[in-house]
Amino acid sequence: MTSGSPEHAHWSSILWMLTPWIAVGAFITLGYFSIVPPAALSSHAVETEFSAARAAKHVEFIAREPHPMGSPAIAQVRDYLVSELEDLGLEPEFQTISAPDYFRPNNTVDVVNVMATIPGTATTGAVALMAHYDTVPTTPGANDNSAAVAALLESGRAILAGPSLRNDVILLFTDAEEPAPRPGSTTFVRESPVFDDISLVVNFEAIGGSGPSSLVETSGPEAWLVEQYAGAVADPNAFSFVSAVTALIGEVGTDFDPFRDAGTPGFHFAYVRGSPIYHSPADDLGSVGWDSLQHHGSNALGIAQHFGAIDIGAIPDSGSSVYFTLRPFFVQYSASWSKVGALLAAALLVFGLGRSMRRSSLTAGSLARESGITLLLTFLTTVIATLGWILIATLRSAPNVVEAYGSFIALFAMVGALAYWANGRVPKQWHVTEPGFFVVWVVLAVVTAFAAPGFSALFVIPALAAAIASTWRTRPRTWASIVRFALVAAPAMLLLVPAIDFFFQFGQPRSFNPDSSIPSVAAVAFLLAFLAAGLLIGVWSASGRGVGRLATGGSSTRPR
Repeated sequence: MTSGSPEHAHWSSILWMLTPWIAVGAFITLGYFSIVPPAALSSHAVETEFSAARAAKHVEFIAREPHPMGSPAIAQVRDYLVSELEDLGLEPEFQTISAPDYFRPNNTVDVVNVMATIPGTATTGAVALMAHYDTVPTTPGANDNSAAVAALLESGRAILAGPSLRNDVILLFTDAEEPAPRPGSTTFVRESPVFDDISLVVNFEAIGGSGPSSLVETSGPEAWLVEQYAGAVADPNAFSFVSAVTALIGEVGTDFDPFRDAGTPGFHFAYVRGSPIYHSPADDLGSVGWDSLQHHGSNALGIAQHFGAIDIGAIPDSGSSVYFTLRPFFVQYSASWSKVGALLAAALLVFGLGRSMRRSSLTAGSLARESGITLLLTFLTTVIATLGWILIATLRSAPNVVEAYGSFIALFAMVGALAYWANGRVPKQWHVTEPGFFVVWVVLAVVTAFAAPGFSALFVIPALAAAIASTWRTRPRTWASIVRFALVAAPAMLLLVPAIDFFFQFGQPRSFNPDSSIPSVAAVAFLLAFLAAGLLIGVWSASGRGVGRLATGGSSTRPR
């Protein structure tokens, strides 16, 4: 087959068509890499490191059976905690509370918080590592929350194996977290004299079986705390949009809530992938993601060592910031930069559209119509895909991780193909266009930058890239057109993949905890996916024309 043969031209054309989508696949993979927990360390890891293999023995004992508040099983777990703490050379302390038995009405049971202090050499305050050790009656709770309890025990061992820290470190194991009133942590905050010594609290949770130990929320000066956290651990996993969602929710319903409400600075970490097992019998030893346990423990140990070595007597105030993990990097910047980026994107888009209007039939009126049509089609595709997911979640109340992701991809592909087909069969003036998507993205960038900065990175950076692309005209089938496409595709995929994953995971069915089962939350994941897909299709199809219409829409150029 010679270079000038029809066969060569045919395969060259196919390869050129595939090139951008191969690049998209690579960017998606890199984006997903940002939410993969670090590999679990074996029992042969050095003594001062956290080892998931060493922590596993604790999970094996604690998660043998359900152990709800007031049960004989939780008394056995408590005895185990006391024994392990004493083996570490620590002196366990107890706070006993009489509380109504949430699971057996008309009964009263003892709720017992267990704690132990690793004393510092010249303490300026205490760092409290916290995990609840009770479960609901339906689950052995291997992930929720035996893994976190094990992480604290192994972290305590690693701390004691290293040099003494300046500040006290408190290992706090709370009881009765599962009932809504949370009598264990609530009473600790209100009545324990130890509470007054705590300058920083770090809570660990899980509602799934895998995924990264991600920062869910903070209390106190967020920008400073996140900056310190990113420097304290080897694999920081934090996204400002997650903290923004948590702030909108308000009460997440964990032991972190009473501390946050009391004004104690701190962090709340959790892993969430595979959450249909939440509070179910399936949350057993076989469901534990050991890499997730490793990440829990690495976070606990790194934070304890870092904050245990600095002055935490007066934690400084700080402004708001935008931050995200982009492995191997962690990015954090002032929220004011999002406003600058959004306004710059708007200015560049106006410039690019102005040039296009002089060269084509694009007008302000047609641009407004195209932007409206873009919004309408994106909304309709999101609704259809979400309804499909709700149906699947109803029929399959406990899909595994692979099945859930497969459903998402299948729904996205089918509904997206339907939308693309429909777009090519309506009158040309009703086509979805690249300018329409650019305008929608820039509007979202401006709105989030000024009204919800925690979300702004998801829109400002891709919108800025798209606005730059709108000013750059390239000839078709050149390396310049590939670079133009990659300029938009890279930030869109790298930033949106973690967000799509987050919202889809929180849209999972949880038949054993219906209060937390809201499959419709997956609509945000579908919305982000369709917005990104439309933007990328438009950028590629318009290569060589500056701002133009999607492939099905063509281009109308004025004669000059």
